Amino acid sequence: MPPELHGGERDFSLQFLERLEAELGASKYQQWFAQKVRVLRTDSELTLACGSSYLVGWLQKQFRAVVRRIVDELQPGLTVLWTHDDGLTASAPSIDSEAKAPLSVARTTRDVEAAASSRPVPGRRLRDLASFVPGRSNLLAWSGVQQILSGSGRLLFLYSGVGNGKTHLLEGIAQQLRREDSRKQVLSLSAEAFSNYFTQALDARTTASFRQRFRNIDVLVMDDIDFFDGKKGIQEEFLNTLRRIESRGGQVIVAADRHPNLLTRTSSEILSRFTSGLVCRIDSPDPETRRQIVASLRESLEVPMNDEAVNYVAARFQDNVRELEGAMNTLQNWASVTKRLITVGVAKEALGRLERDCLKIVKLADVEQAVCQTFGLTLDDLRSDKRTRAASQPRMLAMYLARRLTGTAYSEIGQFFGGRNHSTVVSAERRVTELLRNQTRVRIGGGEWTVEELVESLERQILVG
Repeated sequence: MPPELHGGERDFSLQFLERLEAELGASKYQQWFAQKVRVLRTDSELTLACGSSYLVGWLQKQFRAVVRRIVDELQPGLTVLWTHDDGLTASAPSIDSEAKAPLSVARTTRDVEAAASSRPVPGRRLRDLASFVPGRSNLLAWSGVQQILSGSGRLLFLYSGVGNGKTHLLEGIAQQLRREDSRKQVLSLSAEAFSNYFTQALDARTTASFRQRFRNIDVLVMDDIDFFDGKKGIQEEFLNTLRRIESRGGQVIVAADRHPNLLTRTSSEILSRFTSGLVCRIDSPDPETRRQIVASLRESLEVPMNDEAVNYVAARFQDNVRELEGAMNTLQNWASVTKRLITVGVAKEALGRLERDCLKIVKLADVEQAVCQTFGLTLDDLRSDKRTRAASQPRMLAMYLARRLTGTAYSEIGQFFGGRNHSTVVSAERRVTELLRNQTRVRIGGGEWTVEELVESLERQILVG
């Protein structure tokens, strides 16, 4: 059972939305906010969650000032946060039906049971496998899903950058298994939710009930498993849960943003269990898959759009599926307001400003943070004069990525990474380019990776932020 919504929170959210509609006018409010933005308020923050990162960028650009003014009038000092929720659909309610009020420990077990049931969370439309578009970029993952559904697979580990379908597949697997056998206990949740439930059980001294519930399920489906990286106490509890499920012949399906061997602060036993199963990478969609995805979205969203515009959107947005979804949601809104057929010209007009507003500016500190996190180094280690491979290789990659993603001058990059001169950065760039050309492999966390795979993983982390 989701936590109850306090009347004060709901009243504030309703007041805010009513004031916003009055300020913007009914037409503009319906176009950009109604059923598209979830409002959630705590004592100190007001969060506006949107269905895509594109919509977040657009709304912030256009309406940040008016939102800030309304909030200041209703409750001065309240922090306004903008975020995206890839599970939010056009049919989602504007006021979050799952409040941010703390979960009471007495409800912990019921909450876990609700998560394992076949009933979707209110305001949340779960995705199914029928709407997933298989293609060359996700073929191995799709095959792994079929093995799980047939019962021949015991453990599946999916990994990719954001927005390429990991969560879609997890939700589809859970729904399909429940439909095929209603008696099967399928628990689907995020790693963070698992951590929260366990922490509450510790506080309430109800760990026995927690373990009874989690360790007697048939299938565990868990998203964002990389959340456990570096959290030893939670890792131990999760490992015990894994052991119990496996001993009972159950199935485990998890997803992360990187290969298990790149989870450098996760216990070796957990990693060995992950790598003993089927580990599947999902790449950014190839051109033909992107075209099929856009065509599928055109049909499901009922967007009046010609084939040339479909091809334009598929060619223009290449990084991930979420970009395509964001673009199509924008075009759907545009078509509903203008009553125009979406041609290539119209698509360029509607999406042009949105693309410019959502460009991420990468800083040298972003590169530094991602490299340190991946290699388990401190900032001092990366900037130090150490010439050991454990420090020099990450430093070389950091300089290469800094030049590639920021365009900063060689001399400035050198100064940032320990006061080095520009020739050191030029040398690092040439060396990494050579390693990429030769498809050189490096060892990280007990596993081997090509430099190309490592660079791609780091780039995803940096660009996601």
